[in-house]
Amino acid sequence: MMLLQVPWVTLQRSSLTLHRSSLTLHRSSLTLHRSSLTLHRSSLTLHRSSLTLQRSSLTLYRSSLTLYRSSLTLQRSSLTLYRSSLTLHRSSSIQAWLGYKTCTSLTECLALLSIAVLSTLLHPPLS
Repeated sequence: MMLLQVPWVTLQRSSLTLHRSSLTLHRSSLTLHRSSLTLHRSSLTLHRSSLTLQRSSLTLYRSSLTLYRSSLTLQRSSLTLYRSSLTLHRSSSIQAWLGYKTCTSLTECLALLSIAVLSTLLHPPLS
């Protein structure tokens, strides 16, 4: 019964105030939703950046491995070249030593060759 005693204008004002509050709440909800979308976009951007960084890191790691393998190959090649150089030097030393000797039989030539090889192996020339 008390409602009937409230004047009509007061009811309209209350209804208008309630409607304004509802609009304000709706605007706040939209603002919150926009903020949420912005945060989500930022999160996606951060995730993409993280993926790009991971890919770059993986590429750098692979490049490092390739460089390491190339370095090992270069070291092996250098060692092979050094061994070849030593073999060539020993051969030339044996040929030089044999050049001063003359042999008359196959046995004598083999003996001289054995002596030359052993002397070169036991006393390598100084570099």
